[in-house]
Amino acid sequence: MIIVLMAVQFVNITDFMIVLPLSADFVRSLGIASAEMGLVSGVYKGAAAISALASAFFLDRLNRQRGLLLSLFGLLLGSFFTGLATDLPSLLAARLVAGLCTGPVTSLALALVVEQLPATRRGYAMSRIMSAFPLATVLSVPLALELSLWSEWRLAFTLLSVLGIVALVAVALYVPKQRPIVRDLPTRPASGCVLQPYMLVPVYIMTALAMITGFLLIPNLAIYFQHNLLYPREYLSLLYFIGGLSSFLALQLGGQLIDQWGSLAFAWLGTGLLVLVLIVGFVLSPPLVLVIPVFCGLMVATSIRTLAVTTFISSLPAPERCAGFISLNAAIQHLASAVGSVLATRLLSTDADGSLQGMHQVGLLAVVCALSLPLLLGWLTTYRRRASQQAALTLPTYPSTALISQEKSCL
Repeated sequence: MIIVLMAVQFVNITDFMIVLPLSADFVRSLGIASAEMGLVSGVYKGAAAISALASAFFLDRLNRQRGLLLSLFGLLLGSFFTGLATDLPSLLAARLVAGLCTGPVTSLALALVVEQLPATRRGYAMSRIMSAFPLATVLSVPLALELSLWSEWRLAFTLLSVLGIVALVAVALYVPKQRPIVRDLPTRPASGCVLQPYMLVPVYIMTALAMITGFLLIPNLAIYFQHNLLYPREYLSLLYFIGGLSSFLALQLGGQLIDQWGSLAFAWLGTGLLVLVLIVGFVLSPPLVLVIPVFCGLMVATSIRTLAVTTFISSLPAPERCAGFISLNAAIQHLASAVGSVLATRLLSTDADGSLQGMHQVGLLAVVCALSLPLLLGWLTTYRRRASQQAALTLPTYPSTALISQEKSCL
């Protein structure tokens, strides 16, 4: 089933990922201003936030397979109509449809991972699901760029729709029709309930700042590299291939180690690398020779930080509240991504030659946001550890039914 969920996430991520590197091609083909491409990402992420927030109230009551099939089908419709866009309004409408469906897809996929695997294997499993992001960067983005260069960018979305149909069939065949029964509830400690509801606020703040950090930059990378750093368009697919491969390898190694080292260590590692990349690659505006290492460092750092946050957050909810909790967190992610995209649009301006002005300001803001993640995660980790120790000292021995009741009352 993990392979099927990876395929679903691959389609989901690809739908979003290929839009951003093709931004310069959208500008030329559809007559869109370079600085307006942040709106395309903002509309998509805003719609995803709305759908994730709404689905948080009912996903746990739905058949997992049926919900995944419906949301994936809607995502494919949005992707298909993206390929038919003729101007900015039609492009925004298509991305709105795709965004409304991507939230439930992600939430249901992650919920199935949490329900199927024990906590000691969750970081490893999350790294496999998250490998869809670098795989999309390695495979889908270079292919889409080459198709756009030699033929037509619309063809990429047609091929994605065909691949999505294959994923739909795989979900229908291999994803359980009923919600899996969590068999380890009687023996689980109440660690998933240590954070009180009011303590979830800093969790959501941490999630939001992490996403704002990335999406201050991500929607504008292709334009920035080509017009500001003069990176050749014909080698853009190679850039994304190398960056995606670096991210994929980092996730595979991280998946092997994060369950042993813990999320906090990975958060500090990724943040240190990210701050270095932001200063060298965006605040100081490096020459052409630094484009490839800057992009690879950005991809690796983002992947490590995302793995750390996702693994930590997935351990918080009780299993029967898993999909709803992840949906609510996903809503925060998408909303924050939209805020980051739109904020970058407001800070940036486009010169006559298509280059972006104000990227150093965006880079500095991203540095400030980036440093907040390990600080908040460290505080939450310490709070949770102390609360767990206190609960272990004061909690009496409950029969299995009492433990299950206690789990259900969490979050």
